[in-house]
Amino acid sequence: MSKKNGDFNWAESVGLKEYFDMRIRSQEEALDLARESLEKRLDTMNEFRQSLKDQQSTFITHNEYNAKHELLQAQVDQLRLKGAELSGKADQRSVTIVMIFSLISATLGLISLVESLVH
Repeated sequence: MSKKNGDFNWAESVGLKEYFDMRIRSQEEALDLARESLEKRLDTMNEFRQSLKDQQSTFITHNEYNAKHELLQAQVDQLRLKGAELSGKADQRSVTIVMIFSLISATLGLISLVESLVH
Protein backbone atom coordinates (compact mmCIF):
# COMPACT_ATOMS: atom_id res chain seq x y z
CA MET A 1 0.00 0.00 0.00
CA SER A 2 1.13 3.41 -0.76
CA LYS A 3 -0.31 6.76 -0.31
CA LYS A 4 -0.55 9.34 -3.03
CA ASN A 5 -0.93 12.81 -1.75
CA GLY A 6 -2.00 11.41 1.61
CA ASP A 7 -4.82 9.34 0.13
CA PHE A 8 -5.23 5.57 0.32
CA ASN A 9 -4.49 3.72 -2.97
CA TRP A 10 -7.61 1.71 -3.69
CA ALA A 11 -6.11 -0.05 -6.73
CA GLU A 12 -3.51 -1.73 -4.58
CA SER A 13 -6.03 -2.65 -1.88
CA VAL A 14 -8.30 -4.40 -4.40
CA GLY A 15 -5.32 -6.45 -5.62
CA LEU A 16 -4.45 -7.26 -2.04
CA LYS A 17 -8.04 -8.28 -1.30
CA GLU A 18 -8.05 -10.59 -4.34
CA TYR A 19 -4.72 -12.05 -3.22
CA PHE A 20 -6.06 -12.83 0.26
CA ASP A 21 -9.33 -14.18 -1.19
CA MET A 22 -7.30 -16.46 -3.45
CA ARG A 23 -5.17 -17.61 -0.50
CA ILE A 24 -8.26 -18.29 1.59
CA ARG A 25 -9.87 -20.27 -1.25
CA SER A 26 -6.62 -22.18 -1.71
CA GLN A 27 -6.51 -22.99 2.01
CA GLU A 28 -10.17 -24.06 1.95
CA GLU A 29 -9.51 -26.33 -1.05
CA ALA A 30 -6.51 -27.86 0.72
CA LEU A 31 -8.61 -28.35 3.81
CA ASP A 32 -11.37 -30.00 1.76
CA LEU A 33 -8.82 -32.35 0.15
CA ALA A 34 -7.34 -33.20 3.53
CA ARG A 35 -10.84 -33.83 4.92
CA GLU A 36 -11.70 -36.14 2.00
CA SER A 37 -8.41 -37.98 2.41
CA LEU A 38 -9.02 -38.41 6.13
CA GLU A 39 -12.57 -39.65 5.53
CA LYS A 40 -11.30 -42.23 3.01
CA ARG A 41 -8.65 -43.33 5.48
CA LEU A 42 -11.21 -43.64 8.30
CA ASP A 43 -13.56 -45.57 6.01
CA THR A 44 -10.74 -47.97 5.18
CA MET A 45 -9.91 -48.36 8.87
CA ASN A 46 -13.58 -49.01 9.68
CA GLU A 47 -13.75 -51.66 6.93
CA PHE A 48 -10.62 -53.30 8.33
CA ARG A 49 -12.04 -53.17 11.86
CA GLN A 50 -15.29 -54.76 10.63
CA SER A 51 -13.30 -57.43 8.82
CA LEU A 52 -11.45 -58.28 12.04
CA LYS A 53 -14.72 -58.34 13.95
CA ASP A 54 -16.25 -60.71 11.38
CA GLN A 55 -13.19 -62.94 11.56
CA GLN A 56 -13.23 -62.93 15.35
CA SER A 57 -16.82 -64.12 15.36
CA THR A 58 -15.66 -67.36 13.70
CA PHE A 59 -13.08 -68.14 16.38
CA ILE A 60 -13.74 -70.63 19.16
CA THR A 61 -13.91 -69.21 22.66
CA HIS A 62 -11.70 -70.31 25.55
CA ASN A 63 -14.62 -71.99 27.30
CA GLU A 64 -15.65 -73.88 24.16
CA TYR A 65 -12.06 -75.01 23.63
CA ASN A 66 -11.71 -76.21 27.22
CA ALA A 67 -15.00 -78.14 27.06
CA LYS A 68 -14.05 -79.85 23.79
CA HIS A 69 -10.51 -80.51 25.01
CA GLU A 70 -11.78 -82.20 28.18
CA LEU A 71 -14.13 -84.36 26.10
CA LEU A 72 -11.33 -85.37 23.75
CA GLN A 73 -9.00 -86.06 26.67
CA ALA A 74 -11.61 -88.37 28.22
CA GLN A 75 -11.96 -90.21 24.91
CA VAL A 76 -8.18 -90.61 24.61
CA ASP A 77 -8.06 -91.97 28.17
CA GLN A 78 -10.78 -94.49 27.32
CA LEU A 79 -8.87 -95.60 24.22
CA ARG A 80 -5.71 -96.06 26.28
CA LEU A 81 -7.62 -98.15 28.80
CA LYS A 82 -9.14 -100.32 26.08
CA GLY A 83 -5.70 -100.72 24.50
CA ALA A 84 -4.29 -101.85 27.84
CA GLU A 85 -7.18 -104.28 28.28
CA LEU A 86 -6.59 -105.71 24.82
CA SER A 87 -2.91 -106.00 25.55
CA GLY A 88 -3.71 -107.79 28.79
CA LYS A 89 -6.07 -110.15 26.95
CA ALA A 90 -3.35 -110.87 24.42
CA ASP A 91 -0.97 -111.70 27.25
CA GLN A 92 -3.60 -113.94 28.89
CA ARG A 93 -4.10 -115.70 25.57
CA SER A 94 -0.36 -116.31 25.36
CA VAL A 95 -0.36 -117.71 28.89
CA THR A 96 -3.27 -120.01 28.04
CA ILE A 97 -1.53 -121.31 24.92
CA VAL A 98 1.68 -121.95 26.86
CA MET A 99 -0.33 -123.77 29.54
CA ILE A 100 -1.97 -125.98 26.91
CA PHE A 101 1.39 -126.87 25.37
CA SER A 102 2.81 -127.52 28.83
CA LEU A 103 -0.07 -129.86 29.67
CA ILE A 104 0.35 -131.67 26.34
CA SER A 105 4.09 -132.02 26.97
CA ALA A 106 3.52 -133.23 30.52
CA THR A 107 0.93 -135.72 29.29
CA LEU A 108 3.25 -137.02 26.58
CA GLY A 109 6.05 -137.23 29.14
CA LEU A 110 3.85 -139.28 31.49
CA ILE A 111 2.75 -141.53 28.66
CA SER A 112 6.41 -142.10 27.73
CA LEU A 113 7.31 -142.84 31.34
CA VAL A 114 4.42 -145.27 31.79
CA GLU A 115 5.26 -146.99 28.53
CA SER A 116 8.91 -147.35 29.45
CA LEU A 117 7.95 -148.83 32.83
CA VAL A 118 5.49 -151.24 31.32
CA HIS A 119 7.96 -152.59 28.79
